[in-house]
Amino acid sequence: MRSCLALLLAAACLPAPAAAAEVAETWPCSRPAPVAPNAAWLWKGAKYDATWRDDAEVAALIAEITPRGLPEDQAVARIEAFGKAHPGEGTRYNRLASGLLDSIGREQSQVIAGIRRFNTRQAALAARMEAAYARTATSDPATEAAAAEQLQWDTRIFEDRQRLLPVMCRIPGVLGARLGTLLAATQEASGASGGGVASYLVYATNELAGEISVIDPVTRREIDRIVIGKRPRGLVASPDSRLLYVAVSGSPIAGPGVDETDLPPADKNADGIAVVDLSTRKVLRLLRGVSDPEQVAVSRDGTLLYVASEDTGQLIVMTTEGREIAKLAVGEEPEGVSVSPDGATVLVTSEGDNSVAIIRGGLNPKVEARVAVGERPRTAAFLDNDRAAIPGEFDSTVKLIDLRAAKTIRTVRLGGEDRPMTAVATGGDSVVVTTGRGGNLIRIDLGPSASAKPLTGAVFTGQRPWGLALSPDGKLAFTANGPGNDVSIVDLASMRLVGKVATAGSPWGVLTVPKVR
Repeated sequence: MRSCLALLLAAACLPAPAAAAEVAETWPCSRPAPVAPNAAWLWKGAKYDATWRDDAEVAALIAEITPRGLPEDQAVARIEAFGKAHPGEGTRYNRLASGLLDSIGREQSQVIAGIRRFNTRQAALAARMEAAYARTATSDPATEAAAAEQLQWDTRIFEDRQRLLPVMCRIPGVLGARLGTLLAATQEASGASGGGVASYLVYATNELAGEISVIDPVTRREIDRIVIGKRPRGLVASPDSRLLYVAVSGSPIAGPGVDETDLPPADKNADGIAVVDLSTRKVLRLLRGVSDPEQVAVSRDGTLLYVASEDTGQLIVMTTEGREIAKLAVGEEPEGVSVSPDGATVLVTSEGDNSVAIIRGGLNPKVEARVAVGERPRTAAFLDNDRAAIPGEFDSTVKLIDLRAAKTIRTVRLGGEDRPMTAVATGGDSVVVTTGRGGNLIRIDLGPSASAKPLTGAVFTGQRPWGLALSPDGKLAFTANGPGNDVSIVDLASMRLVGKVATAGSPWGVLTVPKVR
């Protein structure tokens, strides 16, 4: 019985019941509790207006759009309609934004307080269970039987409650994301987001549509589409920002464990790397010679491409003109391909073998080592020339790899609801990671001083965020949310959602590229 109780307490993120008073003050969710929304969330030039309730139309609109039962796109549409009906009425947009802050912020605070109360009740129940267990050791048969019955009942209640925790823990993030989306819609309706000219553009591959969305990060709108080919996924820009290299594939979409004999035949004529001229947004050519490419990287000097060939288990090294240099066996189902800052090292993650291949040698590339990592590694993110972070989707880990020693030097375990997909370094020891089905972008400190609390921030971005890119100045993150058919924009300093851009066709990869004159 004691071993069973220990497992229950561990599952609840609780220490021993003797520390119940301490437990009552802790936050039980795997992600940090969100910071309460405040006036700093408003856009530049907007001011918090506590009198928003006095504006009957604004108050009625807020009451209509804040409940989570109203789909987010419908709430945004109502804000857009309000903007068309009240052009130029700046104070009213201040009131609308202020009402959103107060209403959704209050609900979020209530949910957070409820989660803390839940944790307090679980701690008290754990203490009672421990006491009941102690009574089962008495010599009085009646006392022992009664204690055993109480313990069985309390255990069932404890387990039933604990199953609710992952659902409850998602709600504060969902509310924060909804607030960010509605504030961004309010800013756009006010006309305040139209100023300035973007110094870069955002490109998102739409796997099902066979197109690339071109997004202006200032106006937060899709401004163009590029027809690219079947199943565009990974993409990378040339060092001079003039060309885009996109992995396209004629292989049918298949999730993990799917029996490929039940799938339609692959269209190998569609496989290759599409080369796009970013000035004209036209495909110049298709580089062939690679089967079912998934992700692609470019050498620092812009002369070589490194392509993960998923169905052959190889890394294909070719010139940017399409001449093959090498084929390297890197493991089953290779996916992520990354080049070190100095260009000397290439990493390739293998989904099927749960490993990462370390490749060096320039024009004579060789696999120098393979390192075991988490289950189903999707990408690799260099922190510097000698260290890289590798997310493991299936075991919810992010591993820090020492590339010189070819070994793992740290493992961060996330909550079971998070499925880490794409990692991007943000400077120093920090990375941000999309969590797929977890729906979040999370920030992790992989430094030695952060071992106790490595997760330093989280924001709900949408349905199954996968691809991830940072703005050139590192202030914003963009996530491609496949089933949601949108790209989320996150302010990294505050880790909050500041906008969404609708796309179509299941966005997979995302990239930011500076404009070239």
